[in-house]
Order: sequence, then structure tokens, then C-alpha cells
Amino acid sequence: MKSGAKRKLVFLGLLLFCIIILVSPVYLRHLNSDDYLIGDKPYYYLRIANYINETNAPIFENINDNFSFEGREYSEEIGWPYLLSFNPVFLSFYLPIILGILSFILFYLILNRINYNLSIAGSLLFISSPSFIYLFTISNKYGISIFLSLLAVYLYINKKELLSCLCIPLIGFFSLASSIFLLSIYLIYSIFKKEKLIYFYLSLILTFLAGYMQFGKLTGVSGLFFVNRGFSYFLQNLVSDFGGRFGIGIFMILLAFIGIFILWKDKYRFVLIYLLFLALLSLSYFFDFIIFYLNILIVILVGLAMISLYQMRWESDYIKGLIILILICGLLFSSVSFINRLVGDEPRKELNEGLFYLSRQPDDYVAFSHYTRGDWIAYAGKKNVMDSNFFNAPDLYGRFYDSDTLLHTQDINTALEIVKKYNINYIFIDKEMKSGLVWNDDNSELLFILKNDKRFKKAFDNNYVEIWRVEDVFIS
Repeated sequence: MKSGAKRKLVFLGLLLFCIIILVSPVYLRHLNSDDYLIGDKPYYYLRIANYINETNAPIFENINDNFSFEGREYSEEIGWPYLLSFNPVFLSFYLPIILGILSFILFYLILNRINYNLSIAGSLLFISSPSFIYLFTISNKYGISIFLSLLAVYLYINKKELLSCLCIPLIGFFSLASSIFLLSIYLIYSIFKKEKLIYFYLSLILTFLAGYMQFGKLTGVSGLFFVNRGFSYFLQNLVSDFGGRFGIGIFMILLAFIGIFILWKDKYRFVLIYLLFLALLSLSYFFDFIIFYLNILIVILVGLAMISLYQMRWESDYIKGLIILILICGLLFSSVSFINRLVGDEPRKELNEGLFYLSRQPDDYVAFSHYTRGDWIAYAGKKNVMDSNFFNAPDLYGRFYDSDTLLHTQDINTALEIVKKYNINYIFIDKEMKSGLVWNDDNSELLFILKNDKRFKKAFDNNYVEIWRVEDVFIS
């Protein structure tokens, strides 16, 4: 077979593998009759996209979110919900998959300019990495940010600097933080390579305008660092095998250090890569989205390590093959394990039954739950006390304190006081909340109060979700 035909066949094989990886979580959930978006944040974007679609809201117009934190102004980047608004449900499911396929193609083409073998190994690792699977199966703003970042690199290496620099401010309409991060990388690279900074200044000005158009009216940045980022939280997010929402497989991280060791023989030639690796690793402690960019660098380093191991002279081909097989199995285990976790992730059918019950209650009712359930409650058309959209949230710290107190209090008067304060009509509890997220048994703290005070009445129970109604006579 001719070399050109063989390369096309390899590319088509990688493309088919990419499609299978991205479609499998949606398909497997469909087989389980769980035809729902995965996670909680996609429902936030879907709800805003539905609002834009129904009201034809002009771009850059203030959007009033009537359900998050009992009502607030939408204060995230506008790009992703506006993009979804053309067909909210369909695009929420399938636009990430399309972006994933396009991102793979760009990544393959970029690496192919460096080394053909690296393009194969790197693309295979990229496709099977948990970060890639998360980005392009779950509706989120970072998937398109990564796609545009890869597009910027592809255009740059093909001498289309103007189009490349325009991608950076465009990213700012989806993730302003990603745009600022790329600007920093672009500046450092331009200085290191002693290139003209005219395109950087253009990107900087346009990124500033993108940020001003979206956030110019904000008076503060409360909630930006609200999550308690201890080392255990950082480690869990960084290593997908430790149970984080996304991250990098532990075998990938180990092999990345082998890749760094391989490059170390040419110390100063790759100094920018070493510094970038350390910078991304440090920044990912504070900003989760940096892990997606760190994953790309690690994939390249692991690709170099795998190629070097394959080309290395071994005393025994059997041992060589066995070690490579073990490494490949370890990498695939992280992928399969992560896909399996996505397939079993919430919301599932039983949880949606509870949300459907809530959706049939009056629109102005307030439903309380753990803040990670807030976006689902809002999607059901009910006001939540708190959700996970912390940025610029009203009275964020007060609401968090009151929510935590209500969940864990053993004093009925304290519970009633908080219920009165937020005019809570329903309390939403699911199995995960009673299995470690909030409590570890079925009869402690708020659960005990609900079961033993006549002012709370169980309105719904399907053995997975229970919804307690606060009696009208109490809240009047």
C-alpha cells in the first residue's frame, strides 16, 4: 500500500475512533432510558438558551435570570447560550460532539506538521483522554474555547497570523479567562521568538472590548474564587482516576514525566515547554479550565514518550511488547472508567421524575436543596436558594452559610427561621445527598426534622428522590 493511501487510512481510523468515543456516552445512556443531558451546568446553559430562543433577546442585552438565587442578572459569557439558542436541545446534545471531531482534526493536522508518528500517537491519546471526553460530550463553554484555541494555532503555523489573532478575542465571548490565558501565552512566545507584537496588541484590544461588552456593567467579582481549593480538591480534579469531574489519567501523568525526561537531553531547546508545563500545573490549582490546556501539553509529552519507548532497543522484544501493552491498557482503563462514570451520572430517570413533579408546581415557588442541585431545580421552573453559578451571585456567602446551616441543623427553630427567610416552599432531597454528599444516614439533622415536624409534609417519593412541602399555614 502506498504511503499516502496508508496515511489516509490511519487518519480515517482515528476519526472513526473519535466518533465512537464521543457518541458512546449518549448512546449508552439512551440504552438505559436516560435521554438527559449529563451533569448540572448544561441545564443552566439550556435554560438561558431557551429563554433567548423564546424571547429573541438581542445580543448584549441584559438577561434577567428569574430562577438562579431567587432571581438575578445573567453574568456569564454570552457566546455559548446564544450559539445553543438556534436549536437549544439538539445543539446541547450534539454541538459538543461536532466540536470534538473538528478539534481532533485540527490537533492531528498541527502535530502532523511536527512529526507524523507524533500525530498518530498524540491524536490517539488526545481522543481517549478524560478531559477530551468531558469537553466534547457535555454541553460547556470550554469545548468551543479549546476548538478555537487549536484553530488559532493551526492558522498561526500556516502563516495566517491575522486570522489567528482574531480567534483569541472570539474565545472571550465563550470564556474570557481562556482568552486572557492565551494572550499571556502569545505574549511570552512572541517575546521568546523576538517577533513583532502588532498582532498581540490587536488581540489585546479586541479581547478587552469583548470583555467590556459582556462584563462592563459588573460592579465586582464576588464568587470568582468561592470554591475551597484545598490540595485534595486540586488533586481530585487533576487526576480523573481519583473521581474528579474531568482531569488527566494517572498513567498519562506518569508518562508525561517520561516525555520530559526524554526532552531533557536537549535542555535549553525545550525550555519553553518545561516552563509552560510548570505554569499550567500551578495555574490549574486555582483555575479548573487550565487542566484542559495542560491535558494538550501532556498528550504531546506522552506521545513523545510512547514513540521513544517503541523505538528504543530492548534486549527482549517480548518484554518490550508487554510493557507497552500494560501502558496502553492503563491509558484505556482511564478512558473506559471515565465513560462509565458519565453514563451513570446524574440526572437519571428517577431524579427527573422528581424534577417533573416540581415543574408542575406554581412558577413563583422556591425549592431548596444542596447547591449542586440548583441548576436542575431552576430548569424545572422553580426558584432556587442557591446553585453552583457563584460568580457575581447576590449575598453568596450569606446564602451558603444559611444553606449549610439548614442542611445540618438539629434545631427546629433555626430551620424554620431559614425557611421563612427565603420563603421556601419545597425541599428537594435525592439519594446521593443521603449517601455522602450531605449526610451519611437517613435520619440525621434536617432529615430528622422533616420526618418529625408536622409543618413539613412529604409530597413526592420514588425511593430515589423525596420532596417535602412546607405547609402553607406555616409560611404565611
